[in-house]
Formats: sequence, structure tokens, C-alpha cells
Amino acid sequence: MQGEFGPIRQIAFVTRNMGRSMEFYTRNLGIGPWFSTNRAVFQQCRYRGAACQMHLAAALAGWGPIQIELVQQLDDSPSIFNDWMKRPFEREIQQHVAYWTTDYDGALSLAAARGFVVEQDGETPWGRFAYLLHPDNPDQVIEFTDATSQRQSFNAAIAAAALNWDGSDPNRPFSAAASA
Repeated sequence: MQGEFGPIRQIAFVTRNMGRSMEFYTRNLGIGPWFSTNRAVFQQCRYRGAACQMHLAAALAGWGPIQIELVQQLDDSPSIFNDWMKRPFEREIQQHVAYWTTDYDGALSLAAARGFVVEQDGETPWGRFAYLLHPDNPDQVIEFTDATSQRQSFNAAIAAAALNWDGSDPNRPFSAAASA
């Protein structure tokens, strides 16, 4: 059984040190290669309904059927990630699980009917996204990403790179997956 929103496709962590976190996961868990950027691109973004601009570093790697995401907010702009950066933790903290949906609006409607509230949402070059909280468990975020063809290609390139990865070139630019 995979739940009403489909399978969880990604587990994301907020980190205080992107390089150190990537190195730990690679060295100790064999996760990689990482596709990273020091400037995540948002065409638009809203935090609690108000426009927001944030400077994020992000890294993605495949791990079997799951994608691992590391996020580090590099400024103090209001955002869901900054909320997690203010929490007490040493290195990284689990922040959200993501569902990749081909029925983005339907998933948001179903989540709203279940009591989830959009905390942050927006759009990237790969499509729309929303981070939702539930008042009964505000320590766990769920994310919906619109499974556009661009996003599916991007995520497929990350997964394919991990399949038979030999440990070489552990940190690659986002553009290497985006152009695949």
C-alpha cells in the first residue's frame, strides 16, 4: 500500500553544511553522485502566501527508488527552510517527504480535505511545487511536485546516474541532470 498520494519519492534534509552532508552520505551510505547547485532557481515562490526570495543550495542523489535531497538556506529570508534552520540540530534534520504527482491540483485538493495547509509554494523551471503542513504534526512537511515531463526527465537522469555509480565524480552540477 502506498497511501492516498502515491509512493514517497523523495526524503529531504535541511543541512548546516552541504559539503559535509554530501560527503557523509557518500562515504558511509554509498549515496551518489550528487547533483548540486548553490543557487536554486525559483520562477516564483510564496511563503505563507507572501512573495519570497531565498538563497538556497540544494543537492539531489538517487538511492534506489528514493531520491535524497539536501537543502541549505544561505540567507535569512523568511521561508520554510529558514524555519527548519532555526531548530536545534547539529548537522542535518529531516524536513520533508515528497510525492511526484501527475495530478498536482487533485493532490492539493485531497491534502486540503485531509487538513493540510500550504506553507510554501511556487514554480521552478521544472514545474510547480508546494510544501504542506498538518496542524496535528507540524514537524513533518509533505511536498507535492508537479511531475511535468521536464521534472520526470530531470529525476530520471539523477536516478540513472546512481544505478551503476562507481564512486567517481561525486558532486556534479544540476545542469548535468537538467540537460540529460
